[in-house]
Amino acid sequence: MKYYIIAGEASGDLHGSNLMKGLYGCDPEADIRFWGGALMDGVFHAHQKGTGLVHDYNEGAVMGFSQIYCTPDASSDASATAAGTLTASNPTP
Repeated sequence: MKYYIIAGEASGDLHGSNLMKGLYGCDPEADIRFWGGALMDGVFHAHQKGTGLVHDYNEGAVMGFSQIYCTPDASSDASATAAGTLTASNPTP
């Protein structure tokens, strides 16, 4: 089955990596794409070849309302990237 996981900061990367370990344990043929960090990427490469990391959260992490509110183009670009990646990966319904 195909999975798409989004983690936007360090604790999400940790929880996402644990989720991925569980998914691979239940579904060894899992095809995972994700936004995350080094922990998720490490789990991916232990189970799959290729590139699973679509976006590293360190490249655009924001904290707080004012950063998000004052940079609307960043969230629009992120949404477009996520939508394009999901469409291209043809996720299993």
